[in-house]
Amino acid sequence: MFSLKKKYSQPQAQQHQRTQQKSVRDCHDWLTLLISALVPLMIGIFTVVITIQQQSSANRQRQQDQRQADSLQKDRILSSCVDDIAKLLLTKEVATDNKTLLYIRTRTLSSLRKLDPERKRHLLLFLYESQLLQYDKGKRHDRLTLNLVGADLNYIHITKLNNFNNLSLPGVDLNNASFLNCHLPYSRFADSSMNDIKFTNSFLLETRFSRCSLERADFRNTTLAQVSFKSAILRHADFTRAWTKGADFTNADLYEALITEQQLQEAGLLDSARLPNGSFAMVQDKNLVVNGKNFGCHTKLPSAWSMKVNATKTFQYYRSSLNCYFRIANLSSLGTISIAQSIDVTDYSVLIGFGKAEYNFSGLFGGNAYAKITFFTSTAVKTGRQVMIGLDVRQNETETILFQHKCGEIPLDTRRLDLIVYFENIPQGRHNFAVFDNVRFSIKKKT
Repeated sequence: MFSLKKKYSQPQAQQHQRTQQKSVRDCHDWLTLLISALVPLMIGIFTVVITIQQQSSANRQRQQDQRQADSLQKDRILSSCVDDIAKLLLTKEVATDNKTLLYIRTRTLSSLRKLDPERKRHLLLFLYESQLLQYDKGKRHDRLTLNLVGADLNYIHITKLNNFNNLSLPGVDLNNASFLNCHLPYSRFADSSMNDIKFTNSFLLETRFSRCSLERADFRNTTLAQVSFKSAILRHADFTRAWTKGADFTNADLYEALITEQQLQEAGLLDSARLPNGSFAMVQDKNLVVNGKNFGCHTKLPSAWSMKVNATKTFQYYRSSLNCYFRIANLSSLGTISIAQSIDVTDYSVLIGFGKAEYNFSGLFGGNAYAKITFFTSTAVKTGRQVMIGLDVRQNETETILFQHKCGEIPLDTRRLDLIVYFENIPQGRHNFAVFDNVRFSIKKKT
């Protein structure tokens, strides 16, 4: 029995052994095939990696070479510009020669567009030290100042510079620039774009920033005595520990600026300014018409007014020196006559821009006299609105002079208005004369 089991078990063992051997051979074959495939794959990957590394190294080298070439090119541009201007300074009285200054302006603006901030700084300092960017505050001589309006001076960094007095840079771009620990009294930056600029720890006595864009400007620990920020944009500016004694914030936009109530009180002027909380400061009630009162007391047309035809006649109405009205007599023998005056309202631009400005237009009119106001934008485009006073029914029915007025909202973006007073022969009218006085145009805050 045992021998029979042994007889049948031997073939099974042999079969199992053959199966294992076959599996080992199959595994070996697959492993051999895999290794055969992996070798070229690894070689390919290695080749790709090496190629990428070589290309990356080549790109870095090219970039480095390009940076060096750019740096050398900028050095040549700066050196050529400085040398060219220096030669002119040695051979000519540049500061009194308009043509030479115009050439230097063109040369400088062209160079600045190609330079990096560090080299721009060097060129700026060279021009200042050559007295081309210093205006003569005392007007002791006839020296002219180089006009760099439109110059790209963004990102320049100047620090610890003393006696940088009377710097003249109106109308330039100085965004993200900095003047740290600098002495810049009596300087002029009017109409410049200076967003995110830093003047930390600097001295800016009587410096002008009129109409500048100074959003997020940093004036921490800075002396701002007698500085003009008239019509400047100062939203989110930082005045922490700044000295603002006598500063002019007329029509400035100080929305969310970091400035204390005491600093605002120490400032000289705040008329029409937008305060940090979004409200507006007091607006002074003043007549913007020049020489609008007692007009006829002048022996000739006041300089603020213009007339196309010289047909004026002055007289004292009611024979009183306090009532000198302006009169045109015998209109039937004349065509329509007018006198005009242009009135600048940029000192109210913030109030107007937020729709918070109202006008009060009034005057004394008699006979065939009337006045008209036309509003214009900053680009001298009519806003589409005109306001007229005079020539009403009462004026036609009486010989006396009448007070007339109108009020309303000033159109957005108004920067200028034209006032014209007309003296017109009206065929259907009963009068042959025209008289007026005390024309008044004032702006107030809308309630």
